[in-house]
Amino acid sequence: MEPRYLEPSGGLRWHKPVCVLTNRHVYSAANEFVLYMRALPNVKIVGDHTGGGAGMPFSSSLPNGWSVRFSAVPMYDAQRQPAEFGIEPDYRVDLSVDDFKRGKQLFTEMGCAYCHRPSWTTGNDEVRDPNNFFVGARADMLPRYPNQKIWPYTDMIQHKLYMKNDIRTGWCRTTPLWARGLSRKCTGADDRLHDCRARTVIEAIMWHGNSQSHARKSVENFRALSKVDREAVVKFIESI
Repeated sequence: MEPRYLEPSGGLRWHKPVCVLTNRHVYSAANEFVLYMRALPNVKIVGDHTGGGAGMPFSSSLPNGWSVRFSAVPMYDAQRQPAEFGIEPDYRVDLSVDDFKRGKQLFTEMGCAYCHRPSWTTGNDEVRDPNNFFVGARADMLPRYPNQKIWPYTDMIQHKLYMKNDIRTGWCRTTPLWARGLSRKCTGADDRLHDCRARTVIEAIMWHGNSQSHARKSVENFRALSKVDREAVVKFIESI
């Protein structure tokens, strides 16, 4: 690990307080900019966790035609903490509860809830073991969760999305959305979709947009939204 030092310019310098606004779309060089700015005593970072990707990108192709792009050089801050997975702001500013409710409403109006069905109620949870191992008293040893209402946001069904380079000939089971907003915290990544090809919620939505896709209309509805409404939809999905 080698330190990098930046010298100030010999021209005009700004010594007054500086506020840098961030969100989850701050990637690559912009993420690196935030990394350097937050080391200055007169700078405060305000907004949301940045998108990361500060290292030098490396691109390659797999034998099946997929493209791969990742950071080949890790980057750390002055405290030797990794910046690859984004930078936490000094002052977090989230969307309001009203924005969340607006996102939920738009999620349904766009048609997303047709496949990403919000809730299910489990059955009686009766044990059926074809090997006859969990029978009688052994069956009673298993935990039971009958008639529970859950919120997975999936219909458990396969639909045709016709995504490029999809080994499933276009068929994709509706990926559950619950707890996807915790992906970064738990795994350090924001991978989305059934094969983790999307890096953000918006990328995942756009991958639904093939002209033959069963979800094409929902993507068109999303594109027609204002920037504020699109951000509300993303906030809702990340909060499920």
